[in-house]
Amino acid sequence: LGLFKTVENVYELNGDIYFNTVDYAQTTFRHYLQNRKLWKLSQDGELTEISYGDYNSIKIIGKANGKLYVKCLWSPENHMDYAPYSVSLVNDGYYTFDGEGIRLVSLYVYSDFDIVSDKGDIFAVNNVADKITKCERNGEYY
Repeated sequence: LGLFKTVENVYELNGDIYFNTVDYAQTTFRHYLQNRKLWKLSQDGELTEISYGDYNSIKIIGKANGKLYVKCLWSPENHMDYAPYSVSLVNDGYYTFDGEGIRLVSLYVYSDFDIVSDKGDIFAVNNVADKITKCERNGEYY
């Protein structure tokens, strides 16, 4: 995986292991950067980075209904100065990943973290606004 990476969000899907890596800078302390990469460790031990288009951050946020739920962003994740203004409101959002490809579930919602229910409902949690938003698309909940 290389130096200065940590592993998080480890899930099994169809017998393969999927996880995120997060880059960090090391001084006296670790300073985590916000770009998350998606990786697959196959049953035969092959390690592959999974990427789509220009997304610079693909974060696994949960698993439900036999699929992984991921949040894809063109810019690094939103915990940096001015980052909420760096997202592509047209393309960034929440997707399902079935091991073969991604499918849009909901457009981007600003959040500090996200929750996926056992039924596949996605909730975006905004700590500053003290608000939880159930993600939707075209007026329909997914």
